[in-house]
Amino acid sequence: MGSVLFVDDEQANRDLYSRALTTAGFDVDVAEDGDKAIAKLEKRPYDAIVIDVIMPNREGIESIIQIRKRWANLFVIAISGGGRIGADDVLSLAAAVGADQVLKKPFRPVQLVEMLSAGRSRGAA
Repeated sequence: MGSVLFVDDEQANRDLYSRALTTAGFDVDVAEDGDKAIAKLEKRPYDAIVIDVIMPNREGIESIIQIRKRWANLFVIAISGGGRIGADDVLSLAAAVGADQVLKKPFRPVQLVEMLSAGRSRGAA
């Protein structure tokens, strides 16, 4: 179906969503922060990346900016619960810097599968 890099600093989220995406037929890899995600992107191509906006080390906004410069055609979904400033503001910023889609945490795994499948039908994932 397509290769997806799922990036989230919370192990439980990486486990839950990577399992759901694998079950749906995606080839899934995970990373726990933006630094590790960029390193993985440099080693192999992915069709899509799902990236948390608020993480330690390199956070999502900075990562999305770099991804857009280096991998302009990569389908990007930004996810966030918002932390202290609220998910809507954080996700609006992610969209402004280049995320193709955004999802507010918590979300159901099927929502992510549907979003990636829709991106795939547009030629992204």
